[in-house]
Amino acid sequence: MKRFSLAVLVCVVAASARPAPKHYFQFQSSYWVNLHQTLFREAVRLDSKLDIQPLDTSTLTAKESAAWNNAVGYYQQHFHGKRLVFDDELIKINDALEQSPDPCVIAQIGNELQAQLTAVSPIYERVWWPEQQKQNQQWITWATPLVAEYAPGVVPQLEEKFHSRWPAYPLRVDVSYFVAEIGGAYTTDHPPHTTLSSARVPQNWYGLEIVFHESGHPLAEKLEADLGRECAAQKKDCRDLWHAVQFYTVGDVVRQALKKHWISYDTYAEHNGLYKRGQWPKFKKAIDQAWPAYLEGKTDWNTALHDLVAAYQP
Repeated sequence: MKRFSLAVLVCVVAASARPAPKHYFQFQSSYWVNLHQTLFREAVRLDSKLDIQPLDTSTLTAKESAAWNNAVGYYQQHFHGKRLVFDDELIKINDALEQSPDPCVIAQIGNELQAQLTAVSPIYERVWWPEQQKQNQQWITWATPLVAEYAPGVVPQLEEKFHSRWPAYPLRVDVSYFVAEIGGAYTTDHPPHTTLSSARVPQNWYGLEIVFHESGHPLAEKLEADLGRECAAQKKDCRDLWHAVQFYTVGDVVRQALKKHWISYDTYAEHNGLYKRGQWPKFKKAIDQAWPAYLEGKTDWNTALHDLVAAYQP
């Protein structure tokens, strides 16, 4: 029988009593989500006439081309003018497909759409999926250790600043090669579900901020609601002021976290010129006047919201 010193025993007991680190995210690369997002992206490309690089279909046979074009045509007709982040049907489809990441098993999503996906599945699996899966896994491999390092410090700060709590379970993040949304990422609610593009969300500090920004959407629901009430009380149409505040808040929290590691950072919104577009210069002017005092703990939530709306001039 091995003998342990009292000091070793105390260390063992202390280690066993220490709670396991919380897993804030669960990343996955789902086959069916990627196929769905690829078809939707191709439909958007054809509908919008934007300068978007088409898929390389040069290796398809005539029969395969006809099947693929038929599926894209279905998406064009059925989802014309709809947004992944706002349309209830598209949200339900994406949520259902993320539950079945295996290529051999597809979720129940409606007979017509299911028939379209299964018809082109062998084509997609042979021609595009291997490279998309490779890129997705590279992105996940990059993001996972960074999130593990920074989330324990960043998430509690986001909870504090937004007066909300992180879900009791890890937030599901589907990594898809294509995501035809602004910025290449979006989050839907109930349950919270983030989908982001491995081809568009960069593997750098801005990409890390996007992960926290998207995960911050459920936390920002109170901000959106409370700010909406304050805007109504002051009889102002604040539009997307809440979203600008979310960008500013998450960016500041990430900037402060990186600063502790001697990393200089200018935030995603600043770097990409978000505050120079549309109404956002007016949003930024109001935020600069009222919000830093709140983030620094110099004023309370309700006062900050009142001052923010008062400073905003539509």
